Amino acid sequence: NMCYFRADGLWVPTRVPGATSGRKVNILVADLDDQDPVPFTSLFLNDRRAVRARYPNGNPETMGLHTNPTGYVSSAVNWLPPKNKPPAKEIHIDAPQRNGTHFPQFNLAIGGPVDVFDPPESYWGAADPVGGEATTYTIPSGLEYSSDEEFASHSWNNPTTGVVHAFQCYHWGGWQFAVDDRDEKARTITWSYGGFQEARGCATGREWYVENIFEELDAPGEWFYNETEQKLYLFPNNTEAIPSTGFGTALQQLLNIKGSMDSPVYNISIMNITIMHTEPTFLESYEVPSAGDWAIHRNAAIFVEGVDGFTIQQCSFDSPGGNGLVLSNYIRNAVIEANEFRYLGDSSIIVVGSSKLIDGTDGNQPRGTKVIGNLFRESGIWGKQTSPYMQSLAWQTELTGNVFFNGPRAGINFNDGFGGGNLLKNNLLFNFVRETADHGVFNSWDRQPYLTKEQDGQTPSLLPATSYITKNLIINNYHSAWPLDHDDGSCYYEDTQNFLIYGGYKNYLGHSKTVMNNTYIYPDALNVANVTYLHRPYCADDDGATIGILPSGWGETWANNKCVIGNPVVYDFHTCNATREINKDIVPLTYNNTFYTPHKEVSILCGSTNLTLEYYQSMGFDSGSVVHDLADINIETII
Repeated sequence: NMCYFRADGLWVPTRVPGATSGRKVNILVADLDDQDPVPFTSLFLNDRRAVRARYPNGNPETMGLHTNPTGYVSSAVNWLPPKNKPPAKEIHIDAPQRNGTHFPQFNLAIGGPVDVFDPPESYWGAADPVGGEATTYTIPSGLEYSSDEEFASHSWNNPTTGVVHAFQCYHWGGWQFAVDDRDEKARTITWSYGGFQEARGCATGREWYVENIFEELDAPGEWFYNETEQKLYLFPNNTEAIPSTGFGTALQQLLNIKGSMDSPVYNISIMNITIMHTEPTFLESYEVPSAGDWAIHRNAAIFVEGVDGFTIQQCSFDSPGGNGLVLSNYIRNAVIEANEFRYLGDSSIIVVGSSKLIDGTDGNQPRGTKVIGNLFRESGIWGKQTSPYMQSLAWQTELTGNVFFNGPRAGINFNDGFGGGNLLKNNLLFNFVRETADHGVFNSWDRQPYLTKEQDGQTPSLLPATSYITKNLIINNYHSAWPLDHDDGSCYYEDTQNFLIYGGYKNYLGHSKTVMNNTYIYPDALNVANVTYLHRPYCADDDGATIGILPSGWGETWANNKCVIGNPVVYDFHTCNATREINKDIVPLTYNNTFYTPHKEVSILCGSTNLTLEYYQSMGFDSGSVVHDLADINIETII
């Protein structure tokens, strides 16, 4: 599955009709007929990943919505309507239920709108899924482009080689579509395959680009492989020597270690090797593993399943085209330590199990995985609903002493609350949510209850064990809204002793979180700069709290925290109502907090009413909280 060639003397300068968009440039052509090539979708020249011919020009390793230029067309004139699909078959489990929460029951849709996934099922295929901006999964069938686009003036001889990359309408992730056709008169590009790389879907997209079109071979370093002719075309880069070696790869997986829960593989160790030269997998099968927002490809450069005793240490994952490492289903005693993950097409590590609908008591999930002292950078080159670390239907994970930076979405994602009992400690995270929105550096969801035995090790329960997030340094920059984004339904967390820059505390439709002894530095700073989406410029933000049939917001504690803020409003409690006695069941319990601010008095947004801290305390809330001037330059005074 790999074509290796020595390129010395292989390249022939050729004037190629139709290429380079009409520019008079000699294209280098390598005839690979004698190289016994396999059709390849990824090219490495002198061990550097090269860029497939594309419009507009750009290198996805170094460019994106966080750079200028972005390498994307800013918008389409119109997105063509989704194809009609029959309704899904829906499963709603009425018992057991996790009573007293906003997400009490297990729901799943099969087929219909979500038949593009493998398996063809998703929480988001239902007619009325519960969640923020909830709509049934759908995707557009094409786009109409502007006559102002440069390529509108010339033809593509074979548009079916093309792949369109696009962002989802809310910037919750990205899609890839295999092009079916281009109608030059109507100025449309259409497709029927793809869009499953992001779980939520939408009828429209946002920014986009198209790659692997021969006629767009018009920038230094770009390449195009003609599978029929077995010829490789390269636009020369005059600033560098002609590459002497090349790898054209269609290899998706380098190592497959596969046992089962009943017959596991024991004691595998991998040390001191470099993993590279794998192809993009964004047009392979994706699944929606649980009720979070994410879809994943359950494969990687290294795939591990059904293993007891797995260690990978001091290895380098260099530019895998898809995921770096996947731990699937039955995994015990796994240690991922002192590795580097860089320039990955999708996620660095995915830890994912399986369940029998609501029942996760069989143990066919990763448990007790340790991720220690690794370096993660530049993930999500193509996949935008990705992160350095993602887990779903997994529990008792420890992530300690890792460094995470530079990614399009979250640094760490927990797609559900399965089992709980996780520990995140002494990690450094920054430069995330660079190309997406409405997200945090760490993100969690819990829209779906699962039976596990985590509470006492023996009794099936819908309640997860508490997870701990402690002593982490998180910089909440770019488009990130919260450093710790506990989204829809997140519950049973303790967030303590974290140092959080440019963001505050969040609860949305969740409950039972204790947030204490943290330091928040200028949660309002990015809002002032107006560079982020849905950023809340407060020390603490609580949204969606309710009482009644689907309650949320209860059991929330925010205490003994320090917050440095320029905004005089320190809390935003959306469903608080000052016109009647404030309901303690849906307002976080706050006390003994310290606000460092230039304002002598701070206030609380209680619904739409602004209350002074003094008045709020007179009502019996936020006892012991005080206001101080901005801290001395000696940082020890606020830690």
